[in-house]
Amino acid sequence: MSAWIIHPAPPPTMPSPLPPRPVDPTPIPEDEGGSGGGGVSPTPVTPIVKKTTNGSTKTETRYRTTKVQETVVHTVTDNGSGSLGNNGTVNYAGKSLNLRLVTLDSSTDGYKSDYEDSSAFEDPSPDGTASNSSTKGGEYLDNTLSEQVLATSTLSVTYSTGFASEIANTSTYRPPAVTIDLCPYTSDYVVPGSVRFTWMGHVFEDYDGVLIRDRTAQSDGFMAGQMNYATGIATVTDYVVDGPATQFTLDSLWTVRQNWNTASIFGRTQAAPVKPNGFVMNLVDSQGNNITATGDLNGNVTGPRLRGSMAPRCA
Repeated sequence: MSAWIIHPAPPPTMPSPLPPRPVDPTPIPEDEGGSGGGGVSPTPVTPIVKKTTNGSTKTETRYRTTKVQETVVHTVTDNGSGSLGNNGTVNYAGKSLNLRLVTLDSSTDGYKSDYEDSSAFEDPSPDGTASNSSTKGGEYLDNTLSEQVLATSTLSVTYSTGFASEIANTSTYRPPAVTIDLCPYTSDYVVPGSVRFTWMGHVFEDYDGVLIRDRTAQSDGFMAGQMNYATGIATVTDYVVDGPATQFTLDSLWTVRQNWNTASIFGRTQAAPVKPNGFVMNLVDSQGNNITATGDLNGNVTGPRLRGSMAPRCA
């Protein structure tokens, strides 16, 4: 009977490991072997035989499972090129293999005759010696035997997945946007068209609020982000990592004062006295919203989000 273990060839760049020791088959009770008297522990009865053919290795280990039965464990490894030596082939792409499990020319050591015929000693020659040439002891020789697979569960296959050769592949990754505060110490507006900085070896310039990377006389460059002129913050969405992120140089940036704003207004009318309900003032807040202030009969100035008063003109 035979049990098979098939192992894959290791990757070419790795050292070739020795196959693991075959697992001892389960002892077969003696009564199943036909001789009675209890089971026999499986022990190797012959040295382990190892053969290598075209890079494929086959190892045979024989076990005496009963007095009249041997179990042979075969271990086969492929040569990495689809060959199992004289035992079959492997189709890596098709994920299949063709393997010969049993052979018809197997043999084992056996005892030709374990008894003597007593009549061979009853006809001695005149000189007192036996004349029958068959009077001899038992003889050992190889006996032809048949093989069969114990069960489907005795066949195990181990393999590793991967590719026989390198396969090129391309992946795309969009990094998160990076914000750079170009003027953190002022609240002034940035003058449009005045921004130019170099980051990680690449030049960025602003054009109408759009950042352009690596623009030259021969190339229009690449759209790389936006420029906020009110806050002075540049948002970079397309950049090339070509050096440390701290490699930054501000080449050009102009600023201008923002529009004047205040929380309180003090003034004087051009003529006095002022007609009751005749005072009107138009204002614009910092968000660009119009505000209208009017005076009442009591000299109070009222309007949305404001309050005030009118005092008599001093001499």
